[in-house]
Amino acid sequence: MDDMTETTPADFALFVSECERWFEIYGHKCWQVYFQHQECDGMYGSCETNLSGRVATIRFAKRWPVRDYSPEQIKHTAFHEATELLTAPMVALAGFRYATESKITGANHAIIRILEHVLYPLYSKEESHGMGR
Repeated sequence: MDDMTETTPADFALFVSECERWFEIYGHKCWQVYFQHQECDGMYGSCETNLSGRVATIRFAKRWPVRDYSPEQIKHTAFHEATELLTAPMVALAGFRYATESKITGANHAIIRILEHVLYPLYSKEESHGMGR
């Protein structure tokens, strides 16, 4: 078993700050988000949502494997959880037996529009300066 370390309040603050940064980038304005610093059943973080109430609980694990414990990995985990919130409506719709194709397509396009505003401007500039793939 991997050696484990306890995450600190400063680690949790970094995690929350990074999540909030990605929420701002993604334009997450319609969610009430609560953060918790607790055990996450072997994961570094988790995101649970109540779609109808637009309420999310994002957790940051109290224990991490020593080999993965770094500020960069904490930031990456925050990005992951913030992106889970971005895709939550589509994931939830896909699980509803009454979900229609148009609702799922609409949720998908909401994600695409966000990414168009966030990623496309960055990479289209790189393409025009010869820095693309």
